[in-house]
Amino acid sequence: SALLKKTLLSEGKSSFAAFLKHIQEKENKEKESREDVITSQADDLIHFRQLRSLTAQGGDLDLDDGSDLARATGYADGGSLLSNELSHVYQLSGFADPVYAEAFVTVHDYDILLEILIINRTPNTLANLTVELSTMGDMKIVERPQSHTIGPLDQMTIRASIKVSSTETG
Repeated sequence: SALLKKTLLSEGKSSFAAFLKHIQEKENKEKESREDVITSQADDLIHFRQLRSLTAQGGDLDLDDGSDLARATGYADGGSLLSNELSHVYQLSGFADPVYAEAFVTVHDYDILLEILIINRTPNTLANLTVELSTMGDMKIVERPQSHTIGPLDQMTIRASIKVSSTETG
């Protein structure tokens, strides 16, 4: 036990010191190689997106490819597309529940499409799992979700469609 203790303390300390020295030498070499690389030239153009007008002039040369892509895809407002999509995801059950459910809501004029993600968090197969939806006001469920069988630790996406009859809130 005393020999093992001496071996672990002295040799462990020396090998850890050698490891740290190796890492420090590696970082110093990386710093030297980074200092030699020129990232931009003195005559490179600087793009200020905040100062650019939103309407493009007819004969102007547009040097901002990012805004062209945003206009072509129909996404011109700020933020990322992923954060915009995630703002339409609603949690339907708790994280600790045996069956976790969340819904991605898409609205098209008078139609609401629900894509409901169901995750079976139990080690058992769940048979005849049904998602019950109820509507209020002038909304009607067009497609009722069917009952499904979900395996252990499996997931599935269920789609449901809701039709809005009127937009009056009264």
